[in-house]
Amino acid sequence: MLAWWLLQTSDEVLLQLSGASPRWLSRMRARPADLKDEFHSGDFCRKPGERMQHWLTRWSDMLAELQEQGAEMSHDDKAYFLRRKSRLTADRLEILEAVCGATYPGREPTMAELASQLERLFRRAHLV
Repeated sequence: MLAWWLLQTSDEVLLQLSGASPRWLSRMRARPADLKDEFHSGDFCRKPGERMQHWLTRWSDMLAELQEQGAEMSHDDKAYFLRRKSRLTADRLEILEAVCGATYPGREPTMAELASQLERLFRRAHLV
């Protein structure tokens, strides 16, 4: 009964009753499976016209949320998904891999390398 009431009650009333932050409330309602589904959906990627810096902020926020919910990913997976979900053209992807020194199947760049190079190289990618 209480769970049904929590789902039907508005966010403002729940925040006043509990004294909690809005972030806590959204995490309470979101299940780990929902976050995983959102991550793997085609909707969670760099949007057309989105600045690279904003995309990288959304990326790190999503990884933090997933980690809070107990969904762990390896560093290789994080780098792969960052590269894939950044929606770079083939030319830009080739530039990124050359700058990071990627050789497949040999050396793969880390997520930190990719993120720093994405921000440095494609600062104005949203304009094109």
